[in-house]
Amino acid sequence: MTTTPITGRSRTTIARSSCGGTRLAVIALTLLAMSYAAVGASADDAYAVHLGKLINDYRAQHDVPPLAPDASLSELAHEHAARMAQDKRLSHYGFEERFAKAASPRCVENVGWNQRTPEAEFAEWRNSPTHAHNLLDPAIARMGIGIQDRYVTFFACR
Repeated sequence: MTTTPITGRSRTTIARSSCGGTRLAVIALTLLAMSYAAVGASADDAYAVHLGKLINDYRAQHDVPPLAPDASLSELAHEHAARMAQDKRLSHYGFEERFAKAASPRCVENVGWNQRTPEAEFAEWRNSPTHAHNLLDPAIARMGIGIQDRYVTFFACR
């Protein structure tokens, strides 16, 4: 695994290993957004859904398959965001544990803090070569996004 800290408000980690459908992912994200709206989900949930849509739109622009939302990865991402909020700092502490719990041959992670909108968080990641690489990694297929007190974790795996 390679860990690359980035200065500023975002950091990224890439875990390496040896190891369709755009329409389906768009439908899944739409259904997820509709279910959040139906149950009166929090602003953090709406932020996460919108950030996931921005990520998949970006992947589509680069002819990379979309990421399917994954509840177990979202739970891992939220646990990490909560840990960062508790510690009041960005980190990738525990990445190896999240990677193991995901039971996947490949995972990537971006973290961020203090962006008021999903568009601002996405722009930070898109404009950082290492973060953008994670967002466009064709070897990942599922994603989870967790948010706690403006700390954000994007955790995605094969």
